[in-house]
Amino acid sequence: MTTGAAELPRRIVILCATPRSGSTLLCKLLESSGVAGVPHSYFRRQDLAEWAAHWCLPNASRQAIDRAYLGAAITAGSTPNGVFGLRLMAPTLPELLRDLRHLFGQGGTDLDLLDRAFGRPEFLFLRRLDPVAQAVSRLRAEQTGLWHEPSLEWRRPQGSAEPRYDFHRIRAYLREIEAGNAAWETWFTANLIAPHRMRYEDLGVAPDSVAGAALEYLGLTPLPGRALQAPTQRMADALNAEWIARFKAEVDCAGHRREAPAAVPQAPPPATAPRGPTVPQAGRSSRRP
Repeated sequence: MTTGAAELPRRIVILCATPRSGSTLLCKLLESSGVAGVPHSYFRRQDLAEWAAHWCLPNASRQAIDRAYLGAAITAGSTPNGVFGLRLMAPTLPELLRDLRHLFGQGGTDLDLLDRAFGRPEFLFLRRLDPVAQAVSRLRAEQTGLWHEPSLEWRRPQGSAEPRYDFHRIRAYLREIEAGNAAWETWFTANLIAPHRMRYEDLGVAPDSVAGAALEYLGLTPLPGRALQAPTQRMADALNAEWIARFKAEVDCAGHRREAPAAVPQAPPPATAPRGPTVPQAGRSSRRP
């Protein structure tokens, strides 16, 4: 079966993640191998119109996936060996499955549907051990517009805001991250999927080793002369560490902000007796002679 604009790839590699988990770095590393597809968030609802315009598709202001869009995504995201690379965040999964069922029918499991649309699916799962650090990273990216650092000579985009600590937004992003990870785990269990698991913390220390282990799991070998590399750099700094520590100190076990301790009332200073008139010493007159 074909999707219309491109031949059906033999395999699809799906990187499952949540925002600010290191997925862009891993995508670039996998792409640099030349054999693991060109993974991007092709089906993120907010980006469909932009991708469609980039591929010169009709009806660029689209809100759903049709066969022309599907074929263009497969063409853009595949390497010559027939592997299609895709990054998916948890909220995108049900939207993608809904569109695919409209195109390929309602029968079968989610895995059957992905197989019909893309070929045999294989899953990588990347998560971060410290979701508070992940939420802080997202807040700074949202505020400054700096999501990725292409080099050490980065500059803040014109018109972007200075980073500012915001307890409530960090908490909201934290809840999104926890919900996203839980949604992935639930879906993996329901579909008997055992993904290859990776950690952001390991990726930050040894990115080529983490990407190499993922390729080994997939049974893929980089093209001759290809080194696993990516132009992105870690962006966390002392301000991130300060916000992480502050949030962890402020939040309680139920996710609420702790009340600031009430000021201890200070005892009033001891009262002093009013000074009365000077008492003349005995034998002496207080009147001048």
